[in-house]
Amino acid sequence: MVEKRLTRRQIREDPLLVWTGRIEAFAVENWQRLGIAAGALVLIVILALVLRGARRGAELEASELLAQAQVQLWTGNPVEAAQIAQQVIERSPGTGSGRMAHLVRGDALLKTGDFQGALASYRTFLEREKRDPVLRLSARRGLAVALEETGQFAEAAEIYEELAREAKLDPLAVQELLNAARCRDRAGDATRARALYQQIIDSYPKEAATNDAKLRLAELERRSPAAVP
Repeated sequence: MVEKRLTRRQIREDPLLVWTGRIEAFAVENWQRLGIAAGALVLIVILALVLRGARRGAELEASELLAQAQVQLWTGNPVEAAQIAQQVIERSPGTGSGRMAHLVRGDALLKTGDFQGALASYRTFLEREKRDPVLRLSARRGLAVALEETGQFAEAAEIYEELAREAKLDPLAVQELLNAARCRDRAGDATRARALYQQIIDSYPKEAATNDAKLRLAELERRSPAAVP
């Protein structure tokens, strides 16, 4: 087989050789800038890995501390739980555990009787946690309790009624409606309280707590009889 040699003109006109030559020439002329850019790219990658590891380390530390707060809360030590949750909030505000610490702190303060503090914690958690429906449900229920304990009965009743509409189980719905009716009554809205008790009686006749609704409705009627048209 006869080897075909390229002429100088063919070499000049071959696209691959032309681009290879241009790249080589550019690299020779700009080797210093290319070296700096490559070094910067490597540095960026290294920094990203370091920051990622730091975030993982911070989250791990925060989650371990938060677990301690939850254990204290579950074992009947709400003061310690609130203190540890506050540490998580202060040390790791940008982590998932840092957000959840507001919920744990709210639950702990609720048990200690610091209802204003619990309100603030629940509200902060709900502002920062938008995606987890289970955690938000827990925070909203705690918020309703804290509102009731601070005498904000109408606001508490609104949340209880929302929770009743969203409840997946009848017993939970009945309990939230009882809570709502109680708050409406305490807010001076006997008409709405009466309607809620009657809703329980009509909609959940087989639930055990419905007997409680009947008793409360009878008591309400004795205290403030419905107006006769």
